[in-house]
Amino acid sequence: VDQGGNKLSQCFRHLPWYAVIDLRKNHGKEEVHARDLFYALETGSLLSIVLFLEGRAREPIPAQKLWYAILEAQIETGNPFMLYKDAGNAKFNQKNLGVIKSSNLCTEIVEHSTSDETAVCNLASLALPTYIIKDASGKPTYEFQKLHDVAKAVAFNLNRVIDRNYYPIPEARGSNMRGHPIGMC
Repeated sequence: VDQGGNKLSQCFRHLPWYAVIDLRKNHGKEEVHARDLFYALETGSLLSIVLFLEGRAREPIPAQKLWYAILEAQIETGNPFMLYKDAGNAKFNQKNLGVIKSSNLCTEIVEHSTSDETAVCNLASLALPTYIIKDASGKPTYEFQKLHDVAKAVAFNLNRVIDRNYYPIPEARGSNMRGHPIGMC
């Protein structure tokens, strides 16, 4: 999707292993870092079982030690992103399409892709604290009607982006036109 030159294009990969946790850290040998890459760890109970049963697990590590290493890396670098594949597939509202294998960079959405359709995400952010105001007595209250109005306008405009955007490949255009996938966070 053309973002009007505001952002550089990104590429990422969800990885089902954990050797990449420290790749973006600022300490250690330079040759073992990849600070220009963004990556996500793909995890799920079924994935862990399959890796173990297939003999692809190299060495055991206590779960708590692994979790703390992931949290430490996220605090220090903002990475890795986490994709909980099993949870995403369990909640997917189009299970008839098959297993989800795609996400956007930050993994806040998951999408279905095939060889005929390349998933595309169309996102907008709403700054929810801006809808908190103080009433006459000074008590904080929420402006639900204003949030509704803004969300409606954002949805309309995201749909316009889908309809008018330039698509570099027909598979992305077809996917976007078929489902008009939009998200607000």
